[in-house]
Amino acid sequence: MGSTISIKECGRMNTKNILVGTLFLFFVVGGILTFMDGKAAEPITIYSKGQWDSRVLNNSYLANKSDVIVIGEVKEILPGKWTTANGKKPAIVDDERIYTDVIIGVEEYLKNPQPSEEITVRVMGGKVGEDRVLVTDEAEFELGEKVLLFLTTEDPFTKNLGGEHFRVTSWAHGKFKIVDDRAIRPKVMEEHQNISLQELREVIQENK
Repeated sequence: MGSTISIKECGRMNTKNILVGTLFLFFVVGGILTFMDGKAAEPITIYSKGQWDSRVLNNSYLANKSDVIVIGEVKEILPGKWTTANGKKPAIVDDERIYTDVIIGVEEYLKNPQPSEEITVRVMGGKVGEDRVLVTDEAEFELGEKVLLFLTTEDPFTKNLGGEHFRVTSWAHGKFKIVDDRAIRPKVMEEHQNISLQELREVIQENK
């Protein structure tokens, strides 16, 4: 039997605090459990959930806070890796975590154009063998989906691992799926889920 851990963060936090606080807490708990067992052989499943500063629902705020904004298509979802030097499970799960890289084929840069037609977007969580880290507040990607992404270069967890990459600004809140002429983000309250792509473009243009 593997170990399952579920942690829920309470109280209002700003974006930076929730970014650090939620992940730090659930990985320390996982580490304590592994120390008690004296090994890290059993499969581990870790869950994380947090609360959010309401500013991340404001598209003007996202545009201002983002280093790069793109429209593109999900080309590839790479296998998950542990944040160890070799990308493999550590002997003791302490503050290590799993991350997953997503390759985006860029169709259009809406802010701060980059020289590459493909970029790497990193999300926390994923699967390595039978071990899983499930971050409920993280952006989720599907192969072939068209997306509009607010992106940041800030990465307090894996900045020096695996080459140049971006993270989604404000986690799931900075990722929109494009369907026809609509931009949709399902992990928010209903009134913030659906916006016309043209309206979102105008907000970005005014606030980039």
